[in-house]
Amino acid sequence: MKATCILMNYQRESNVHKIIPVLKKQTADLRIVLVNNGAPYIPDSAEDTPDEFFTIGHNSGSFARWLIAYLYEGWLYIQDDDVIPRDKRFVEDLITLAMERPRVITGAFCRNIHKQAPYYLHADIPKDGLTNYVKTICMAIHRKTLGLVRFPSGDIGRNEDIHIALEIGRGEPVHFVSSALQKRVRQLDEMGVGYSHEPNHYIERDAYCGWWLRKEGII
Repeated sequence: MKATCILMNYQRESNVHKIIPVLKKQTADLRIVLVNNGAPYIPDSAEDTPDEFFTIGHNSGSFARWLIAYLYEGWLYIQDDDVIPRDKRFVEDLITLAMERPRVITGAFCRNIHKQAPYYLHADIPKDGLTNYVKTICMAIHRKTLGLVRFPSGDIGRNEDIHIALEIGRGEPVHFVSSALQKRVRQLDEMGVGYSHEPNHYIERDAYCGWWLRKEGII
């Protein structure tokens, strides 16, 4: 099974040194693409060297990884730089599950987006099954499905994952998450730059959900 892994580094170089060797040992045949988003990364050895680098000279926001993802074909595996698979079959099993629903997103973590305020509840309990939003902590998506996503007309801030999910699913519970897969990834140090360290982030996400749903005439 072949896939392209898009891994973005933002001030978590020490995490990336750990993640890439684990990705190289996956049973899935991964092309590992590292997007350095205004942050440096210097490999220590062949084991932690990605197959391809894209270096952006400044923090251009989290949508940068999707701009890179558009360059590739076939299955895409997207993961954050603060999680790591616990076993060698994780990516293969995730993509195998995604193949059952190739026109949506499959992942391991989710929250719900609602059609009435508050639109985004960050305290929702993750579930197993259909959802309208999959978190980019780790997800699988086919390039043809990504092609359904319209480029945002302006700065969408830190809401790229919500934008992707809504563009594809239009707020309906069509995406899929697996709690079994969630148990097969381990959290790494956020190093003080995770969204959870910014309380206003949730207000921003709620506002973006409401704006997008109103713009599309869904609410």
